[in-house]
Amino acid sequence: MMERTEPVARRKIMLQKDLNDHTWLATGVTEFFRTGPSSCDVVLLIQDAKFYSCKAILAAVSPYFRQMFSSEDFKEPSQREVRLEGFTETGFRLVWDYIHGARMYVEGEDGALAALQDAHYLGLKRLCEKISKTLVDFLTPENAFRTLGIAERYECQDLKEAANAAISVRFNQVIHTADFLSVSFKALTSLLDRDDLEVSSEKDVFEAMKRWVDRDESRKCHLPDLIDKIRLPLLPHEYRKKLIIEDPAISNNPRCLRVCMDAMNYHVPGLRHTVPGGKSRHRGTLSHKIWCFGVKDHERKIYRIDPNDWSVDDVTQRPGGAYVYQPFRKTPTNKCFAGIRRKLYLIGCSEMKIFDVEMGEWEEGPKPPDYIQWPAIASSASSLFICGNYDQQRRTVGGVLQFNAESADWILLTPMKYARYGAGALYKDSVVSVVGGSYPNSTKHERLDLRTPNWKELADHPQGTIYPGLAYAEGGGIVVAGGSGKKEVYAYDARKDAWQQWPSMVEERQGHGLVSLDGTLHAVGGYWNPSVEVFDGTGWEVVKRFELKTCEKACRMSL
Repeated sequence: MMERTEPVARRKIMLQKDLNDHTWLATGVTEFFRTGPSSCDVVLLIQDAKFYSCKAILAAVSPYFRQMFSSEDFKEPSQREVRLEGFTETGFRLVWDYIHGARMYVEGEDGALAALQDAHYLGLKRLCEKISKTLVDFLTPENAFRTLGIAERYECQDLKEAANAAISVRFNQVIHTADFLSVSFKALTSLLDRDDLEVSSEKDVFEAMKRWVDRDESRKCHLPDLIDKIRLPLLPHEYRKKLIIEDPAISNNPRCLRVCMDAMNYHVPGLRHTVPGGKSRHRGTLSHKIWCFGVKDHERKIYRIDPNDWSVDDVTQRPGGAYVYQPFRKTPTNKCFAGIRRKLYLIGCSEMKIFDVEMGEWEEGPKPPDYIQWPAIASSASSLFICGNYDQQRRTVGGVLQFNAESADWILLTPMKYARYGAGALYKDSVVSVVGGSYPNSTKHERLDLRTPNWKELADHPQGTIYPGLAYAEGGGIVVAGGSGKKEVYAYDARKDAWQQWPSMVEERQGHGLVSLDGTLHAVGGYWNPSVEVFDGTGWEVVKRFELKTCEKACRMSL
């Protein structure tokens, strides 16, 4: 027997509206309400503007309007005009378009902020989410803390995370803005808990915190909680002792003093295990990483070294083709290498290659005006300084170039007094210093204050060195380690214009990096030497040997 079926003519079929249907309908509604009061039962008066709508529509989407229109004050049907205080015409226009229309237009950062305030007050959570995503596009170091405060006030989690990330990446910049001193205790505490603050030293974090506390006497009570967030074992030893002795806010507070004394245990081998691991972890995803050239299994790569556990990751193939083993070669690579603001720069011969660490891509940079081999390189937060050269005609020259990473321009600076290649260079406080280099000028030491036109000759290096490692020690003096395949270490005293010998490294090095991390010197790698040794103030100790054939040009990224 055949089943009885419903006649085709009476069958019920569902039709689903798609996005185009909603857009068409919303556009029609928008145009209808914009025509004026003919079919509207409410007119919202906001500042000098009138917005026409229907109570049912407003009540359906907003708990604010739902409560308003159900109250006794609005039982009278003839009451059509409603004056709303606390709203802005700019902000509410976007809200009105959201409720009645298909698309909205944000009028800059101020317009977005005004709309967010109005949408939050009306309980339009989905609109708040949309506006907060728009505000991410307006984030800058100057408004990051203000945006963070707005995100907390209006409970916009995505915007809060974006603001915190922007603050972390540009921490050394944003702490000098006026808004930093106005952040809440809760926001500052949350910030000090973060591992990803890009800072050159934990001292920057401490001094920013102390500046916030000193701004207002009522904040002094927060000092014990805030100082507990500082990674005190990473502060230079002398600096930490000075705090305890000379800062009464710390020395006279038992809780602060106890936290400082506990941090001292990190530097006592038998007590180091008593210090929580997080207290000695370097902050930052990039600034506390070390970057270098390396060779492994006949492949040339750029490597990233994490000083927290001395792990090594290969970041990218180094441009320039396959590696050819040359046992007769006695010098490091003829190109220089440095990092600025999340980009790595490889400069040599007639080219510049730039690697974007976040994008993971190489690109061609502006070609240097001169042919470059074995130069010294120093970096600031925005520029590279290329000092000395061995040119295409095999001449040793003393030319100096500056590359401005922000404008992508090459600038010719005053040449050094002494021509050389293979020297070491450093930048600090608008001064470029160059030490050592090729014979016969391997002992020469000179500096250029960029605010003056000429180089100044200083005391000769005692031994002479080529391809040395240079860094600034705690206190500001230049330290020169190794070079020429030697172990000796010397520190320059600018007040006396004289060199002082320090304890020698354990191993011979050249083409290596001398890196200062929170006041501690690290000699990293070298030509045919893939090890790391650390200076504790009295002597050097090898702490790691990488599984690389060579580890050259190690450096930190300037931020």
